[in-house]
Amino acid sequence: MTVAALVVSVCALTFTITSFWWLNARTGRLRSFAPHTFAAIRTANQESVCLPLVIQNTGPRPIAVQDLRLVLLREPDGRHLPWARTRDRLEYPGERRAAELPAAFPVSGLDAKQVFIEFDSSSPTLGSLDHLVRVEVKTGHRARWRRLVAFTLHASAIVHPGQFIAYSNKPPSE
Repeated sequence: MTVAALVVSVCALTFTITSFWWLNARTGRLRSFAPHTFAAIRTANQESVCLPLVIQNTGPRPIAVQDLRLVLLREPDGRHLPWARTRDRLEYPGERRAAELPAAFPVSGLDAKQVFIEFDSSSPTLGSLDHLVRVEVKTGHRARWRRLVAFTLHASAIVHPGQFIAYSNKPPSE
């Protein structure tokens, strides 16, 4: 009888500690989803792509986003576009609003946050081709870059490269 009571007590204590950790103390992961739209401009010496991203934190503890980058997966040298600016929305033709410089931001536990991240390159690489890309994130609690989302960026939709305009990221056949 004493052994059964001890086993039940240990199981109850283990369940309580594990439940507390799962509900309050674990660090989740950040995840995102392929954007339906993007904004872009391409000139002879600059290329900018702005992605509307929803970043979701799957755990109860907040996570600090330190840095983001857009990696072109099919480039042989692993070329990437660094985070250049944060905007409050995608622009319409002829509209160019002020933007904030990159700054770390938190994603609360079990929450999602919408951000408009602009990536820049001084050597244009997208051209008018579709590219398989990956958005990577560096967080406050990890030293390495981690995958946030991978998707096809339909740069072939860019029909006015000299203007910063929003485009659909749906495949041309849809």
